[in-house]
Amino acid sequence: MQVFFLKLLNELRIYPELDRQSLEEVEVACFALLDVCQSQMNIQSAVQVISLANTFYSTSGDNEEEGRRSLMEGIKTHPVWTKDIFWKDALLSLTSEQLRFRFDHFNFTYGMLDVIW
Repeated sequence: MQVFFLKLLNELRIYPELDRQSLEEVEVACFALLDVCQSQMNIQSAVQVISLANTFYSTSGDNEEEGRRSLMEGIKTHPVWTKDIFWKDALLSLTSEQLRFRFDHFNFTYGMLDVIW
């Protein structure tokens, strides 16, 4: 269910502006997803929620900037943000993922040079 919800949010990024009620409903769903991420130490999904939370917003009133509320504002009170061990693991996981990507890219690039030469 987590994967489905995150894929749906990702596809809906092309429509970032939501009405106030829809934004609140998405906040509740993201809050619940973060509960699951925290209990299962699912770092990848939590990071995706953070990325997507900066995408969606709602506006109200005449002045768009004053009435703007982002999804991040609705989920910033979740306890996962205060769990040091969760974020240490997140940092290690994301760093190792980037290093693995760069290493694989490096091997592919220079491996191709051996083929060309």
